[in-house]
Amino acid sequence: MRAGLSVKDQRIALSAAGLDCTDECSPVYLDDREAAIASLMEGDQLVVASAACLGHPEHDILAALSAIGERGATVMDLETQTSIPWSPDVQAAVDFSIRGGTATRNAVAAKARRARAASGNLGGIPAVEWDQTKLTRLREMFDNNTPRQKMADLLGVSRPTLQRKLRDLGLVGSKKGFTNDI
Repeated sequence: MRAGLSVKDQRIALSAAGLDCTDECSPVYLDDREAAIASLMEGDQLVVASAACLGHPEHDILAALSAIGERGATVMDLETQTSIPWSPDVQAAVDFSIRGGTATRNAVAAKARRARAASGNLGGIPAVEWDQTKLTRLREMFDNNTPRQKMADLLGVSRPTLQRKLRDLGLVGSKKGFTNDI
């Protein structure tokens, strides 16, 4: 999923705000945030079509705002017609917020992993149980030159699983490209 406006939509928004995006000599950076920030000087204003044009996720946008503020510049958000100033006093609050968000995401992910482990559902397809009956059928079909896909269908396994089992049993070669496939 793409965040923010397309370059075309950014050009439209900037042009609607009276900025010339066609002049190659003008300081317009539609797809290079770092270059735009590096070009800022004290008192400059970086104009963006929307907040999403500064980055994704939120902590990336906050880091960009911090870098812009360190250069003594501000951001103009055309979507809301708001000028976003930055001051050193804000940095501690932003750092606190980013740490909190990161800790919350990590805690939620850890809780989900624990719940998944406790339920026994670790994801993926359950392993195939190769009992003696299934192994006997496999050997019979192999000896009768049954096509691999038909063998897999009759045994209720995927074709790659069948190939691995045949290889494990030494019924086909293990070198890449050599499967004795019928």
